[in-house]
Amino acid sequence: MPEKEFRVKQIFPEGMEPIAIKGALGSVLNDGTITMHLYSEYKTIADMHVHDIDEDNNVNLNEITRRESDSELTRVFHTSISISPHTAKQFAVWLIERAQEADKLFTGLDEEEHDEHDSTN
Repeated sequence: MPEKEFRVKQIFPEGMEPIAIKGALGSVLNDGTITMHLYSEYKTIADMHVHDIDEDNNVNLNEITRRESDSELTRVFHTSISISPHTAKQFAVWLIERAQEADKLFTGLDEEEHDEHDSTN
């Protein structure tokens, strides 16, 4: 009897660029699925100048109000996904394995760098 075959076709849209994701927000829905909203974030401009507009709709460039915004971040949400608990667990295992691979790559580089600088041996 021939073995069963399962095929997967993968499509990467032309021009698809990776997005650096900084985090995710989400929740568990009533039907048990998990929703994640993936975002990147960056520090908001350090300070902002605000110019007043007078009654004649002219901008007064001499008078400015300055606002510090050191404690602000801007989050840009790129996509939202909804996955089952089973898929979420599989994704978590896959992601942890990739993170461990990346750690090994960088750990190896750090050790080589220390060896090169340690010429006392």
